[in-house]
Amino acid sequence: TTELKAIAIDSIGTSSYIATYKYVIEYKQPDAPSISPESGNYEAGQKITIDNLKSGETAYYTIDGTDPTTSSTVYTGEFDMPTGNVVVSAITVNEYNMSSSVTRRNYVVKEEKSYTFDESVDILKNRMISLNALKSDGRLTKDGGEVTFVYQSKKTIDNNEMYLIRMDVKKNGVTSAQGYYGVGTKNGQCYKVNESGGGYIAASY
Repeated sequence: TTELKAIAIDSIGTSSYIATYKYVIEYKQPDAPSISPESGNYEAGQKITIDNLKSGETAYYTIDGTDPTTSSTVYTGEFDMPTGNVVVSAITVNEYNMSSSVTRRNYVVKEEKSYTFDESVDILKNRMISLNALKSDGRLTKDGGEVTFVYQSKKTIDNNEMYLIRMDVKKNGVTSAQGYYGVGTKNGQCYKVNESGGGYIAASY
C-alpha cells in the first residue's frame, strides 16, 4: 500500500490544497502448475514433467498424496514415475511467497519384472523340453547326456539385457560345452547366442 501526497506551487509561491492518492498493489496468486503425463496406467520407466512455470516461480511436489509446501521436494527437472499406485501433487510458489492451488495426478505403474538367473534357467529348460532338446526332467539330453547350465555374464545384445548361459553336457565321463543361450532379464525370452566379430549375436530360440 502506498499513499502519495502532492501540492502545486505557483510562480508567486502560493500552494494548492494537498492532494492525496492511495494505491494498493495486489500480487496475483500464481497459476497452478501442469503435470504430465495425464493420470492413468503406465509401464515402469515413464518420466514425469512439471511445467507452466513463469520467471521467478518454483514448483514443489510430493509423491505420497499429501499437499506440497515449500518444505517439499523442489522440482529441478523430469523425474522417474514411481511404481505402484501413486498420487503426485505439485504447487507453484512465486517470488512473493504466494502459493498456487494444488495440481494432482494419479498414476498406477506396473512394476517391471526382473528375472533372476535361476528363474531364467528354468525358463530355458522348459523351452528346450518343449523343443524336444531335453527330456521332461530338464536334466538330460535325448541321448542321455547330463546337462549343466553355467552362468557366464549379464550382457546387453541388440538393446536387450540377458543372462548369457553356457550349456555343458557330460557324457561317458567327458564334459563339453554345447553352446550358448540367453534369457532376457525383463522379457523372459530365450535366445541362441553366437560369437561374431568379437561380439555376440542373439536369435530367438
